[in-house]
Amino acid sequence: MKRPIIDVRFYETYHFSFAIKNILEDQFEYIRSLNDFYGDDSYLRFSEPYQPYSAFHQFLEFVLDELLVDDTEKFDLKRWRNLAERFKDIPTVGDEFKVPTLPIEDALRHHGFEFESFVDWLQSQEVTVTEADEDHIYDYLNELRLCGPYDELLYQSVKEAFFLLFGNRHVLLLFNEMMARQMCNAQMDELTDDHAGYFAQSGVLKRAYMPEWVRRAVFYRDRGMCVSCKVDLSGILNIWGENHFDHIVPLASGGLNDVTNIQLLCASCNLKKGDESIFTTNVYEDWYPLPTDKPDIGS
Repeated sequence: MKRPIIDVRFYETYHFSFAIKNILEDQFEYIRSLNDFYGDDSYLRFSEPYQPYSAFHQFLEFVLDELLVDDTEKFDLKRWRNLAERFKDIPTVGDEFKVPTLPIEDALRHHGFEFESFVDWLQSQEVTVTEADEDHIYDYLNELRLCGPYDELLYQSVKEAFFLLFGNRHVLLLFNEMMARQMCNAQMDELTDDHAGYFAQSGVLKRAYMPEWVRRAVFYRDRGMCVSCKVDLSGILNIWGENHFDHIVPLASGGLNDVTNIQLLCASCNLKKGDESIFTTNVYEDWYPLPTDKPDIGS
């Protein structure tokens, strides 16, 4: 089996991750946009159990696509032209005022993708920089989608954001609670054959076989410890530990069979949780111990 690795470039990855967290913590503010993600029964596509490109991956793709496009469409060509005119005779002014560089170009260049620049694309359309407007930016983005590396950039951005956020169980809880509220709307008599087989009853998915890759991902993310009581479940320190791969949002409450909805619990904590309780923790093992009190630096 090929060893899974990711070459992380961290272009705006923390900014993207923070935006995801904000959206999930204030869903009412973004309800109209979120409805485009899960509305009109779109949530039913997540009834299929344990897809490697998880429900959360698809949510990240939905949000990051909007962020990448929005940042570029907001580029103010008029302001750029005014600044370029103001600073044109100053030798020390950098290249940023010689030609307009859109945010999407910065992202593509950071990741090393080959692409046609906005200025070169304008030339191919026989449009000068001074004639360019917001419609040209929109058309350029569409060209990148159709013929350029935009999809590769989006996929890389999704992988990097997932790399950061998969370790944040608070964010995963918020996402899976959001999806559970939608899944609870599913009515057996209204489901197509493609989806009905995944449900035990209206609003409740069947318990599905958990693939080994899911167990490994969750086990190593949670560092082989019960997320609640922190007992060792690796078998190295405690040979009596028993792994329980628990749904953060239970199936009975509309939870998904998704890698981001699974956490590691010991048998005792799993029993205490019960079949309908929604639970996780924000407690993690630190990398190394620091002093209880912050030391005096430089004293």
